[in-house]
Amino acid sequence: GPPGTGKTKTALGILAVLMNARAKQAKAVSYRRTGGAADPDADNDADKAEDEEVTEAAIAQREQERVRLLRARAPWLCGGFVPIKETVEQEVPVSGGHSWRHPFPKLAPDQVVSMSEVTEDAAPQKVLVCAPSNAAIDEVLRRVVREGVVGPDGTPIKPSIVRLGPNVHPGLEEYSIESIVGRRLAALSDAPNLNQREEEKQRLIRDARIVCTTLSVSGSRDVVGYEGGFDTVVVDEASQGVEVSMLVPLKLGCRRLILIGDPKQLPATCFSAVALEHEYDRSLFQRLQMSQHKVNLLQVQYRMHPSISSFPSEHFYEGCVGNALDEIEFEKKYHAPWSRLPCFAPVAFFDVKGEHQESHSSLVNEAEADFVIQFFATLTVLWPDEPWHQKLAVISPYAEQVKLIRQKFKALFRLSEKKSPCPVDVNTVDGFQGREKDCIIVSAVRADPQKKTRSIGFLRDRRRMNVAFTRARTNLWIVGYVKVLSRNEDWREFIKRQQASARMLRVPRPFNTFLARYLKSYYGRNPDVAQPPGGLSKLDDTAPLQEDDLELEISAQELEEMEKKEEEDAAYDRDIEEVSDSDTGSAAGESGEEGGKEPQAGGAGKGMYVPPRQGYVPTPRNNPQGVPSAWAATAGRGSGMVVKPPGR
Repeated sequence: GPPGTGKTKTALGILAVLMNARAKQAKAVSYRRTGGAADPDADNDADKAEDEEVTEAAIAQREQERVRLLRARAPWLCGGFVPIKETVEQEVPVSGGHSWRHPFPKLAPDQVVSMSEVTEDAAPQKVLVCAPSNAAIDEVLRRVVREGVVGPDGTPIKPSIVRLGPNVHPGLEEYSIESIVGRRLAALSDAPNLNQREEEKQRLIRDARIVCTTLSVSGSRDVVGYEGGFDTVVVDEASQGVEVSMLVPLKLGCRRLILIGDPKQLPATCFSAVALEHEYDRSLFQRLQMSQHKVNLLQVQYRMHPSISSFPSEHFYEGCVGNALDEIEFEKKYHAPWSRLPCFAPVAFFDVKGEHQESHSSLVNEAEADFVIQFFATLTVLWPDEPWHQKLAVISPYAEQVKLIRQKFKALFRLSEKKSPCPVDVNTVDGFQGREKDCIIVSAVRADPQKKTRSIGFLRDRRRMNVAFTRARTNLWIVGYVKVLSRNEDWREFIKRQQASARMLRVPRPFNTFLARYLKSYYGRNPDVAQPPGGLSKLDDTAPLQEDDLELEISAQELEEMEKKEEEDAAYDRDIEEVSDSDTGSAAGESGEEGGKEPQAGGAGKGMYVPPRQGYVPTPRNNPQGVPSAWAATAGRGSGMVVKPPGR
């Protein structure tokens, strides 16, 4: 599912089908996985027939009847159905009486399965919903709780659901298994013991129709110890997890696996050149896709203005993604009067000729940060009734630039305390994947034309570019330096399109008063054009807007919510970007590109990564064998390296 096509909505639809799947009454048919077939309702004469040919014919007839019932009454179950007899004959025995299908006998499903469980008024008994990160699985849980799933009568219902694992979003704490168990046991008169806690957890898992957890936690004792098993595993954001992490829930022996993701967005992060050479960063989704496994593409996007979606669709998805609404219909549905001005068009590129500086192995660009603040302030002055701090977000590839912009926003809102949250959503591109806002400002940061290399660092990653350009609904405003960004083919193509559409504005110095000068000149040339509700009186083309010029109000509740969100995003701030944007002595440096300054794959907080504060970067110097990070952590404990598992 490309951006905006409704992957999570599709996941809810899949859950609705699974929750409501029913078949007409049918006779129970049982069979054994380890050989033969047993049917308690079969004719006694047939069961006791000594003639081998008659017995085989009876078994074949029962198998054909089972297939017919499945196709007629449970079509959702029949994708690649193989008669059990053929499956048994294909099993390869191994030592210990195990089979290749189930090398872990304790985790295998019950040996005797009643067909009445799947054909006689029975839906899948249990669905395990996984995602590589806590943020992704919390988003699925939030949508299920908020929207519910469609019930048998077409009305939304909220199924019994429980969330396993740590780091649950504060707003979803009531669905955490630890929280529920704690509340239940607290009501007991006697002090609960460990056995009671484990029994209560198993009871909650047994009673829940949907169990949500991360890929890594799906291998925990709570999940593996559940004897009932899971009929179905649904993995959201499946392209963000490395292939081996997908094996964790699969060992539970599910009957069907559903993967939802987009391999053209940021994947898991992998730093080892050897691991990359052997495609360790590849997801199971990608492997299946490359193996010509059938993939269903969601081809209609509902999020973005057509002017925003046109470049990603044509450049990243070969033009296969269309729009649910054309421009006229979209603008009627999502009213954005500022978009009529060229400088606030649905897509606009601002050529800011600043300079970036290195800061803590990251990059900052003061000129772009000041321009972003004035851009927000100008919008607030011109359309004072709009809740800009809620509908606008700023994203940047570099964590230090995010930190700088947050500081400037706090100053704009007179929030001088260091612990005060930023009143505007400012985040890294990696940290913003999977989210959206009405308006997005992208600060590209890179602006050093004196560099002799033609690399633009990890800005050249097409997947990161795709994520950055597809977060906005009504407006995408990009701030960068054309001369530097044009070194890259993808950015050059994007810039050419903006030039051809008159959507590129060159920003002369001083940058922080450009919009005031531009707007006064524009309305001077077009006196008949209606001015914004806030008027132009507060715009000063000689000095930037100050705090006193703005009417900024933010409630204590909003600040509290933002503080919680910043705590949630704390793990995203610098870990990935600083390690992966540092000089790792990669092949890129040897081929004329600027060594380092980009990750081999994106995805802050997704997949495995090494926190830079631990002082370890897998370079040839401290990892001479090129051992992948996860393997080195196992083989060389005590070396100071920490590998963080998937999830926030």
